[in-house]
Amino acid sequence: MRFADYLLDAVGARDGERLAVIADAGRAVAAAATAKAARARGLEVELVTTAEDYRREADMPAPAIAAVERADVALLHVDFPRIQFGGHSEYRRRATARGARVGFVTYDLADVDGEALRRVAEDTRRLADLLGAASSARLTTAAGTELELALGDRPGTALTNELAFPGGWGALPDFFEAAVAPLEESALGVLVVDGMSLVTGLADEPIVLQVEQGRVAGLRGGAAEMLRAYLEAAGENADVVCELGVGTNGVAPTALTGGFVDKRIAGTAHLGLGDNLGLGGASRAATHTDVLVRDARLELDGRVVVADGRLRLPQAPSSVSRSR
Repeated sequence: MRFADYLLDAVGARDGERLAVIADAGRAVAAAATAKAARARGLEVELVTTAEDYRREADMPAPAIAAVERADVALLHVDFPRIQFGGHSEYRRRATARGARVGFVTYDLADVDGEALRRVAEDTRRLADLLGAASSARLTTAAGTELELALGDRPGTALTNELAFPGGWGALPDFFEAAVAPLEESALGVLVVDGMSLVTGLADEPIVLQVEQGRVAGLRGGAAEMLRAYLEAAGENADVVCELGVGTNGVAPTALTGGFVDKRIAGTAHLGLGDNLGLGGASRAATHTDVLVRDARLELDGRVVVADGRLRLPQAPSSVSRSR
């Protein structure tokens, strides 16, 4: 399947709709191919290419935000920092609240295996069901992570590449995770980041986070000072443990790169810090960043659903809504 056609199918782009295609300058060629394929399908296309190096919504060029605001569907060929804040941005929330579909394109391919990705999507929805049904979670790793979280009645969220429904949003092409927003004051324990963080990159040495009453209370080891400086500069609630996420893509490469797409790898787990309004939480912050652990063991109400880097899911139909 051609990549541009896959993207348009994933967001359900239809004849007569308005499509916004946003691109960083370095990805303009792929974005132009998406726009061309969309016009051939009868869509009205607005293509905006930006040269700015922006890492916050407040710095995103106004024409790009305006194009998304006008669109029925949007595809953003942008770098990882734009994807990370974009998923938790006000402009994304406004767009999906009115029913628009928004896809963040993590990287560009020549073609994709749609059938393999559909199977991953089903696993993702099953795990999201389990997260939404659980009242508590326990995350541990051989490196020393021991973290307890209360989930209350927060919904599980399936982050898949199947976005063809009103308000659908997510990352493409092969990004998959199941996530939940824990109760903001509940996280307690130790998180040993031996995978990566989106602030410091790959963890050559583990960063140890001490978590108390739902916030990062202490940092040590590795690039701890860099992460501490980032959280302090980000302001209020940047240190709140706002998300528990689990990668679900068992067909993706397993080598970590230090980037956004590492979170998709099955058997990894990550904790989000900062804003979680887009996940149904109550923490409002200027940023949302993630820290990732390898070879996670995750228990939900005492039931193991991830162990030794593998998903351990029941084979049952999913009932979770395909929404975020």
